[in-house]
Amino acid sequence: MNDKFEFKIFSFRLYKDALKQLRLPGIIIFLILMLIAILIPVGGAISHGQLPDYEVSQEIVSLLTVNPFLVLCFFILAPILVLSLFRFLNKRNGSDFYYSLPQTGICLFLSYFAAVMTWIIGIIVVVSGTTLMVLSFFPSYFIINWGASFSFMLNVFVAAFYVAAAVVLAMCVTGTGFTNIAVAGLLLFAPRLFMALLLSWVNLSLPIIDTSHWLLNPSFNIVFGTMYSAFFGSVSTSGILLGTASGIYTLVIGILFFGASVWVFHKRKSESAEHASPNRLLQGIYRISIAMIICLIPCRIIFEFITARLRIDASDLFGVMVLYIIALFAYFLYELLTTRKVRNLLKAAPGLLILAGLNIALIGGLSGISHVVLNQTIAVEDISYVRFVENATDEDNYYIGTGNSKDYFVSRVGEIRLSSDEIKGLVAEQVTCSPT
Repeated sequence: MNDKFEFKIFSFRLYKDALKQLRLPGIIIFLILMLIAILIPVGGAISHGQLPDYEVSQEIVSLLTVNPFLVLCFFILAPILVLSLFRFLNKRNGSDFYYSLPQTGICLFLSYFAAVMTWIIGIIVVVSGTTLMVLSFFPSYFIINWGASFSFMLNVFVAAFYVAAAVVLAMCVTGTGFTNIAVAGLLLFAPRLFMALLLSWVNLSLPIIDTSHWLLNPSFNIVFGTMYSAFFGSVSTSGILLGTASGIYTLVIGILFFGASVWVFHKRKSESAEHASPNRLLQGIYRISIAMIICLIPCRIIFEFITARLRIDASDLFGVMVLYIIALFAYFLYELLTTRKVRNLLKAAPGLLILAGLNIALIGGLSGISHVVLNQTIAVEDISYVRFVENATDEDNYYIGTGNSKDYFVSRVGEIRLSSDEIKGLVAEQVTCSPT
């Protein structure tokens, strides 16, 4: 082995050592997933066997429909392995030791991250293969959709890589376990959550604007889209976990996270261990980001009242105040939990001006845009096309094509784009006459 390669780019010694360190969490999660991989298809076969002969028919199944628990590979397996292997970044003694190794920082990072991905790939392949093998033992009951199964496996791997890269990036820019998890959550969910809420606001106040662009669709992020579907059900889980577009998009973001984590790890100082963040600027960004996520709820309430020109009564005002109090509580609680110094709460107070400015800018900016768009004269040539949707505020309308619309025919009609001058003229007249 070339010494230059061994010490500067990748070290098989460090790689093998990392594989050994991950044995305990890796084996535990592997055994749990293997148990699921065997029991579910066997249970399905037993259920089919109990049916009368005239009711027994072959069922087309895929890895996703039989063993959806494989998503635990990116929700649980990936973050646990990364947090376990890179935990030395949170301890000053451990950080000093690893940074004193003869290998370069990039070599250490790549070798350890490769070990994490090796465990993830191995578990995905073995667990998936086991489920498919068990299904193949019952050909009279199941017909395997191999294409969908391999697409699911590939997207699970991509999502696991994305999560692993985000978590390790969060660990590189923080220095405690709590901040590791908090910042990782911000990286994984905050941007898409903000876009999803912003999209719903635009859809509510500006129904004449087409919000179906792929960049705004939460289903293009496998991790966020899966969570969004679980809580709101307006996005097709199968469309997310089997889609090529969602896999490519998630992979690109994961590569960006990975590249950033390599650079930050290389620049990181050992002294950052046991500190919530490397500097006060990043600490302020984390603190404001967490509070701003909560502030999105009262911001939407205020925005709706402004655009609908409604009068805010005492109960509405009280609700908004309570939400802002919760945001303030989260703001100062994060500072207290991460620094464990009460005096730092006073130092964090000026950041509230930035938080207030963001709230004002968000509400004012969207309200201004809404006012300008809805009060301008719409010409026929300004309208590209017209679509008919069931309800302008229904989330299913701007996720058409995910396979989870409430009604197939409504979904199909919503995909039709009408571009005749007569129809566009009628729409232009109605919009101009009814700006609000």
